[in-house]
Amino acid sequence: MKKQNYLLVTGITLLFLTFSMMNHSCRNAGQKTAEQAMEQAIEQGTGEDADVNLSNQGATIHSGDVTTHVDASANKWPADAPAEIPEFTYGKITGVTVSDHPEMYIWTVVYEEVPADAFKKYNDMLKAKGMQTVFMDMAGQGGSITWESGDLALSVMGGEGNAVVGVSKKKPQ
Repeated sequence: MKKQNYLLVTGITLLFLTFSMMNHSCRNAGQKTAEQAMEQAIEQGTGEDADVNLSNQGATIHSGDVTTHVDASANKWPADAPAEIPEFTYGKITGVTVSDHPEMYIWTVVYEEVPADAFKKYNDMLKAKGMQTVFMDMAGQGGSITWESGDLALSVMGGEGNAVVGVSKKKPQ
């Protein structure tokens, strides 16, 4: 599967995570319809067969050789995330997505109630650990941080009290 398809599946998963949190109370009535709609959207976007299984607080999505688990009830940093990446401790975790791709693992953590200065503080912490980051500050109202070294990559983006932290680790060849 092409790299663009990985990004598309991850993007669709993030949209689903947002949708599932907003529509929790209505999920059971239309669960099968929602599964079929998600499968169709993924299949159209990637050209790969998809299987979506929804549960009360998340989903498991299989598309081609990618498996993604969405946990909309998660409230903790993923225990299996690479230890080299410091936990983003600013705000409240509202969901976690873990994707297993043929070449890499991807963890996506969604936050709310993130203080305006969180991005600068986290960037300062990363730099203190010797990580050479690229930081864009949006006048103290959010921003983005990116970092990559070896088989690891980190991306933090957000503003207006929200943030998304993405961590990826390449699999050994």
